[in-house]
Formats: sequence, structure tokens, C-alpha cells
Amino acid sequence: MKTLNNKLGGKTVATTVALIMMLAATQTAFADAKVYQRTLKSTTWIIAKAENGYSTGSGVLVDAEKKWVVTNFHVVGASKEVLIFFPQFQDDQLIAERQHYIDGADMFGIRARVVMVDKKRDLAVVELNSIPENTPAIEIAETSIGPGEMVHSIGNPTAGGVLWTYTSGSVRSVYRKQFRTQAGEHDMRVVETTSPINPGDSGGPVVNAAGELVAISQSLDPKARLMSYCVEITEAKTFVAEVVDYTTVVVPDVLAKSGLTIVPQGKTAFSADLQADGGETQRVFISAKLESFGKAETRKVWSLATVSPQAPTLELLTTLMEQSARTKLGAWVIEKNEAGQYLVIFCAKVDAGSSPESLRNSVEFVSKVAASMKQQITANVTISQTKSSSSDWLGSR
Repeated sequence: MKTLNNKLGGKTVATTVALIMMLAATQTAFADAKVYQRTLKSTTWIIAKAENGYSTGSGVLVDAEKKWVVTNFHVVGASKEVLIFFPQFQDDQLIAERQHYIDGADMFGIRARVVMVDKKRDLAVVELNSIPENTPAIEIAETSIGPGEMVHSIGNPTAGGVLWTYTSGSVRSVYRKQFRTQAGEHDMRVVETTSPINPGDSGGPVVNAAGELVAISQSLDPKARLMSYCVEITEAKTFVAEVVDYTTVVVPDVLAKSGLTIVPQGKTAFSADLQADGGETQRVFISAKLESFGKAETRKVWSLATVSPQAPTLELLTTLMEQSARTKLGAWVIEKNEAGQYLVIFCAKVDAGSSPESLRNSVEFVSKVAASMKQQITANVTISQTKSSSSDWLGSR
């Protein structure tokens, strides 16, 4: 009788253990799926122009307000502009086929400019022209991850015809590593994981069990099995902070010392209203961000001369071209806004290190040129229309 009970008890225990293991596996799979769905909405596919065609990679939205995506430097390379895609859905189901996005590039591909790169950390920040409505930035972990912890990642491998693929693994180690890839020499803290990284996955998010960003996928060790390197989160946060510093507005103090009265226009620019000939007010905008080429840094100053539903005449275009050729401090630009209107703008580039007096002189010069042209060509355009169009144009920058 005792032997029979033991046997029955043994079967019962074995069955119970098996059920517990099955339940745990089911719960883990469900948790992984939730992490994937949460991370997916912030993950991007990136297409950049390369020397021999195009290169592709992944990225992650880290700031919805600034519309900033972080990726690897080797994904964007020397490109100044890239094309960004967010995942598309049909009947709440993810559309994973790559061809869908290629075919629909004109509809939902988003242009983005490369703001800053760091070759040693193999990181880049790109700023999108727009982001889909209700697209969230990823949650960023406050602290780094450690050995033994599980990680999850999403990428867009070049092999095969699907995007937004999921991979999981565990952390092997976290340490500073100096190494070389085709993108150059690197020196950074890395998260070494067992998750495979395929070409095209680079730049994608690596998250912890809570769905918080802990690293950026970077490369795979070709000499080892299941040994991948990811840029550790403190490196990414430090880099983004440097980008913020780089784009921080320093104009208010300079303009205040110049004696001009300025008004913030969102986070992209400031404006100053100057009195033009005839008593009218001419509004001039000063960019909050710097533009760089090598070591040269400039700031944009511009003013709208006129807005029209019709394209500029040949006569006007000729006049603008002649004036641009004569005016060494700026040039005329014609842009078309979302409403289909044509905007005639005078734009100057001012050295970022200009003194308050020099910046004021530049603002006054832009105002004078734009106001003079307005008097010639905008007899049928009201001041209110001009100001409205200026705001619309500013919002699209």
C-alpha cells in the first residue's frame, strides 16, 4: 500500500511540475509578446543613401517632441538626410512585408535630417520632419542592465523580406570595449549579449523585461557564436545630452544684448519685429539651432516678403536671382507650403559666434531687404496674411 501511494504520489508530483513549467513558459511568452508590442511602436526602419546605392538599418524614437530617432553612425554613414518608416498596421495586425513599405514610400516614408553623429560610440541622432499621430517615444531605463538579465530587441534584417523581427537573449557582460568595425574605431561601454544581430538590425532598440531601452544594437562578433555587442544606455544618454547641448538656444542672451525685442516661436526659432519704411512692421526670424559644415557653424536669419497662390512670374524670378547675385549676405528662397501657396523669403546665414551688434545688423539687413521687396510685389497682400503665412511656414521647418 505504501509503495502504491509513493508511485501515485510520484506521478502526481511529476504532472504538477510539468503543468507549472508549461504555465511558466506560457506566461513568459505572453510577457515577451507584450514587450514586443510596446517596443514596436517606437521602432523605425531607416534607409540611407550609400556610395553604391542604399543602406538600411533600424532606429528608435527617443523624443517625440523633438522627433529624434537614435541609430548607429554606420547606418546613416555620410548621409545628411535619411528616409524613416514606422510600422504600419491593418485591422490591428502588423504589416511586416518589406515590399509594402517600399511601395508606399511616398505615402508614409518620412524624411529626416542627420543632426549629429559620434563615430567612436557608433551613434547618430536624426530629426524627423514629422511622426505619425500618437507614436510614443520609448521609455529609457534609468540604470544599466547586468549579466544574466534577459533582453529583447527589434530589428529590420536585410536578409529575407520582412521587417520588425523580434529577438531575445541574455546579457553576458557589460564593459568598456575598444574595437574596430568597417565604420571605424570604437571606444564605448557595450552590453554583450547572446542575441544575434544581423545586417539591418543595427541601430534598433534593446530593452529589458519592463520594455525600457537599455542598449542600441550594434554588431555581431564574427569569430564567436551568439556574441553580440550593443551600445550601452549610458553612452546613448550621454550622446543625446550632447546633441541637446549642441542645439541649445544661445540666441536669447545675444539678442537681449543687441537691444532687439524678441519673441520665442516654439522651440525652433525667435522673432523680432522691426519698423520698415512706410511705418509697416517687418517680422524677422532667427533660428534657434545651429547649422554646421565641418568646423563652421552658422545661424539662419530670414524674413517673408510675400505669399501668393500663384507661382512667381518669370520677371520676379529674374529680379530675385539678380538681387541674390548682388547681395553677398543672403539670398532669396522660394518655398511652397502645404496649402499650395508660394512664399518668397530672404534668408541669410550668420556666423554662430557673431557679436550682439553684428547679429542685430544682420537682422536689420534682412528686414530691410524683405520689406523693400514686399513693397514692390505685394500690393494685394495684407499684413495679416503675411504674418499667418510666416507662422505656417515656420511650423513646417
